[in-house]
Amino acid sequence: MLCSGMLNPILPIYAKTLGAPYWLVGMSVSSFFVTRAICEIPAGMFYNRLGWRIPILLSMIIQATAAALVYSTSDIGTLILARAIQGVGSTLFFLTAISFVASSAPKGAHGRFVGTFQGVEWIGSISGGVVGGTIAEGFGPKTVFLIVSLVLAAGAIFAMLLRYAHEDRPRTDFNGIQAVPWRALAGMPPFYVASAAIFFFMFSYQGIVNTVLPIYVNSELGFSLVFLGLLAMCVSVGQTVAMFAGGSLADRVGYKKSLAVVLTLSMTSIPLLSQVRVMEQLAVLSTIFGITVGIGLTIPVALISTEIESKDVASAMAIYRTFMDVGGVVGPSAVAALIGSSGYQAGFISAGAVMLVPLALLTRLKRSGPISSLS
Repeated sequence: MLCSGMLNPILPIYAKTLGAPYWLVGMSVSSFFVTRAICEIPAGMFYNRLGWRIPILLSMIIQATAAALVYSTSDIGTLILARAIQGVGSTLFFLTAISFVASSAPKGAHGRFVGTFQGVEWIGSISGGVVGGTIAEGFGPKTVFLIVSLVLAAGAIFAMLLRYAHEDRPRTDFNGIQAVPWRALAGMPPFYVASAAIFFFMFSYQGIVNTVLPIYVNSELGFSLVFLGLLAMCVSVGQTVAMFAGGSLADRVGYKKSLAVVLTLSMTSIPLLSQVRVMEQLAVLSTIFGITVGIGLTIPVALISTEIESKDVASAMAIYRTFMDVGGVVGPSAVAALIGSSGYQAGFISAGAVMLVPLALLTRLKRSGPISSLS
């Protein structure tokens, strides 16, 4: 997440410096999620067979190689390809990590466990935004890709040094993705509510925070890349605080109420980003949006892991994360195309308005006990 925090704020700006139109800028973000959407289910099978160590190691190697590829060229096509390759590595890492945590959480504490794990992730993103913006301002956006490649290479070396633990041994009781019927999942309100929520959260988050907002703040408002990094840090701070505190709070208050609140806050805070031009106001709104995203990324996972037996979590999580990645594919291209044709305000308003869909679906969500098994 340190590396993601370094790359995300400067990626669309770097794509613009290559002479790319808005739709290709959107593709430079979306391509990452195209391969993630394709690879989530195979990654779940990979984790079920091999455990956590090998997927984590491969993810570091793949992402380091992709970042080095971007640094070695100045072609928009290569940038899009490299981001797609990074998506493969990202899938291996996050599917493995979240499945391990979700399946290990005790009953009634899934929000706390998932929130703590994701909060630790975003601590790296907090510092990454400032570090990436500072490097881009002083040495150019391209240099950030070199630093990211070196950091990920160090992560790969660390992964190789990890001991081969008992939990990491290949499993003989392989429960493949095909063992979880789509109809069983589709009929579960917690699953389809969680999937809809994460789809639209990612649609708006990737479309606004990682695509349109950096261009808007830098090109339209004229703020520096350092300030852009600070805004990214504000979003990450909000996410991190929300993940640490929001998971436990949602366990007590209830997932339905918590999700309704964060969807409403997202729906109102996103359009307001296009209405302010003062640094402090932008920072406050970015932090609020970060809080909503932080809780919004935690509750859906807690919903699913509460309803599904631990041995099936990796399978169900892979399908859920595919919805998440499709949101990441559609959001950047759709919102970027919209601002190209209708202006920034239309893009921000639309990204907030889509939250009405999961809000409507929340009416179908009722409190229920864990399901014994989907198999």
